[in-house]
Amino acid sequence: MGVIMCLVFFSVAVFMVISQKRYFLVILLSVEVMVLALFLGLVSYSVSVGSVGSILMGVFFLTFSVCEASIGLGVLVATVRFWGGDYSSACLSLKF
Repeated sequence: MGVIMCLVFFSVAVFMVISQKRYFLVILLSVEVMVLALFLGLVSYSVSVGSVGSILMGVFFLTFSVCEASIGLGVLVATVRFWGGDYSSACLSLKF
């Protein structure tokens, strides 16, 4: 059941990245949902197997996903300061 929910969350997040390309914040939130879906799949697998090593790996995975989120928010703040908005087309145009 957890794996099916993980696949649903991941596919919805991929659909959001593909369909909502306008705002950088929506893209970042969709990537975070993808990471959390992968974490949910890892935890559900480790519970079904009953391995303590997999749970420890999940904690490390969650730690790195928090670091990834903080870097993404830093990039978002820099984008808003430099271009004045969170439009992804402005930062992807590569016009300095």
